Amino acid sequence: MSRYIPEIVDSYPAYDIIKPRKCTLTNLPVFKYNDVVGLKKESRLYSFSSMFTFGSVVSYAIKNNSDPIESYNDAIDRGHDLHWLNSNCVSITSNDEAKETYYEININDEILFEGIVFRVEKDWNNNLKLVKVTTKRELLDNYKV
Repeated sequence: MSRYIPEIVDSYPAYDIIKPRKCTLTNLPVFKYNDVVGLKKESRLYSFSSMFTFGSVVSYAIKNNSDPIESYNDAIDRGHDLHWLNSNCVSITSNDEAKETYYEININDEILFEGIVFRVEKDWNNNLKLVKVTTKRELLDNYKV
């Protein structure tokens, strides 16, 4: 079993952006609940990354000692998304902080999150959304050896 050695895509004073791990069967980038990703953006004067955090109804419920099945059913009944990307806030501080590491993500990437294949798309107000493509099980059922 080989050890994962991350490839640095971009480096800034406060954080590095690295390539995410990939699923060995599907070769898709794999993310988990609370993973933080950076979407590179360009302006006339500089480049920067907007940060987003992966979230899901079931993982949030488990983290907060709630019933995940009840939370899932409530979200379905109310028409809420079951998986999402939260836009992260930024603050400027004079405190010394450890350098953070985030994963790279791009618009139209297909990714694997909690057993589901999603496509990352632009959403209103400079946000991102996860659009379900298929499940990992469906993908593997069509996999030919």
